Amino acid sequence: MDTRRDNKRSYQVGMPVKKQTLMALHPEIIQIALSRLDVHSLARFAAAAKDLQQHAEAVLRQRIAERRREPTTGRPRFEYIYSDQDPIPIGFSTWASYLAWFEYITLMINHVDYRVRIIALEKLDELAPVVLAQPQYAGAAVYLLSDEHSQVRRSALSTMVRLDPAVLSQPLYASALVSRLTDDNEILRMRALEVMECLDSAVLAQPQYASAVVSRLSDVDYWVRMRALEVMECLDSVVLAQPQYANAVVSRLSDVDSWVRRQALKTMERLDPVVLAQPQYANAVVSRLLDDDRDVRIQALKTMERLDPVVLAQPQYASAVILRSKDINDEVRRRALAIMQRLGKAAINRARRFINRG
Repeated sequence: MDTRRDNKRSYQVGMPVKKQTLMALHPEIIQIALSRLDVHSLARFAAAAKDLQQHAEAVLRQRIAERRREPTTGRPRFEYIYSDQDPIPIGFSTWASYLAWFEYITLMINHVDYRVRIIALEKLDELAPVVLAQPQYAGAAVYLLSDEHSQVRRSALSTMVRLDPAVLSQPLYASALVSRLTDDNEILRMRALEVMECLDSAVLAQPQYASAVVSRLSDVDYWVRMRALEVMECLDSVVLAQPQYANAVVSRLSDVDSWVRRQALKTMERLDPVVLAQPQYANAVVSRLLDDDRDVRIQALKTMERLDPVVLAQPQYASAVILRSKDINDEVRRRALAIMQRLGKAAINRARRFINRG
């Protein structure tokens, strides 16, 4: 009789062999076997064999529960707690496939190497905005906004800017952005302000957010000051007209940096003409017609174009415009002459007499 040997075990050819499968084992033994696998292998098993999905899910939930019981030192770990009643998250067909994927992301978020944490954020960036808006994903970005490493915080801001403005305007996320306005890294302060431009104007107008932006107008970095002015430009004109905000913008007209001065003038364009005509604001704008920087002088004239002709006709304003019609810069002269055309001959004559009186 023909006999073959395999691993020191013999059997006769032609004799029936009992088929052995993993599913024939006791469930506890199956889960012990699966518990030895990493999350990638668990995900593959769950995808390849539907019969194993329930076991893979049980192993993953047990693994998550055990990690939560582990003592932490220093900063708390990132965790997202699920309820048995929760629906399967968008983008996944089974709990097993989702838990395997998110367990993988969670391990990277809590990794000691900052480069691995950045990779976790890159994985989140691959999600569609509607998926990223789910609290477990957006919450992960918020968690990493307070990371000890500046590159991780910067990547987290880049992830959050992908959120829909309606989601980003929720208190949890908007407050997290505000917390980065005091970051010790000036690039991150500027980046946080850029993301805040995505907030709905009604949300941005809330005192806790608007006041935080105003505080950055005195930042040591001129790029941060300029970016704060750009954010304030997003405010509704009625909100911007409030003295605490309008006066803060006016204070930047004397900034040491010309780019900041020009942006302050541009932000003042958002003011209602009636508000802009108030002496403390109109006089401040007119004073910039003597600025050393041509772009600041041009922007000052553009802002003055918002004023009503009756206001512009006042000698102290009309005379300042007339003097700019002799400016060394072509664009400054052109804009000054355009404003003069809006003034009547009588107003121009009064302004010339005002100039002659010195």
